Amino acid sequence: MNPEPPPGAAAEWPAKRPERPASLLACAAAHLRAWDWEGVVRQNRLACERECAQHGPNPETQAEVALAWAMTCAAEQTLEAALDFLRACQERSPFLFENAATFAALGRELMQPWVAGLGAARSRAILLAVSDYISGGLGRADLVEIVEGLWAAAPLRPGMRVKTLRGAIEGVVLQVWPDHRVLWRPRGSSADLVAEAGSLLPVRPAAPVPPVESR
Repeated sequence: MNPEPPPGAAAEWPAKRPERPASLLACAAAHLRAWDWEGVVRQNRLACERECAQHGPNPETQAEVALAWAMTCAAEQTLEAALDFLRACQERSPFLFENAATFAALGRELMQPWVAGLGAARSRAILLAVSDYISGGLGRADLVEIVEGLWAAAPLRPGMRVKTLRGAIEGVVLQVWPDHRVLWRPRGSSADLVAEAGSLLPVRPAAPVPPVESR
C-alpha cells in the first residue's frame, strides 16, 4: 500500500514505498515534494489563526529558509533526514509566530500515511514523537528509539519486559486485553498500571559482553 497524499498536497505526490521496510526512518523518497514554500506559508497562516497570533514572515530569516526549502523539497532523502530538515527550519524561525506548530504539522502529515496501518495507539505515539522532535522537545536518539521501536515491535504479551517510551520506567507485562490496553507492573513496584500498548516498548536484551582473553 502506498501513502495517500495529505490534504492540499500537490498532484505529483511522490513515492511508491516498499511494503513494510525493516527501518521506517531509513525509507528514502522525495518526501517533501508535496509542499512548495507557499504550502508552508499557508500552514503557518492556519496555525496563527488557531492561536490568534500574527501571521507574517520573519524578515531576518524567511528568505534564507524559503531558498533552502526550494532546494531541498524535491530531493530524495530518508524520512529521518526529512524530519531533521523540518526541525532545522523550525529552529531558524522563518515566521513571526507558530514556527513549531507549522513544521510539526507538516511532519505529522508526512508520517501519517506511513503509520496508518500500525493501529491507533502506535500511530498516535509515533506522530507525537515526530511532533515533539520537530518542535525541539525530543532528542534524536529518543526519536529513533520510539519510532523504530514501535514500527518493528512484536505484539506485547504477558511476561514481556517493557519500558515507557522515553525509557524512564521498566517493568513486565501481566495481561493484554483485546482493546490493546496493557496491564503491567513497573520494576520495584507492587502497584499494577494500565497503559495503551503504543505507550510501551519491548526491552531489548543486552548485547553479550565478549570474554576477555587471558594472556
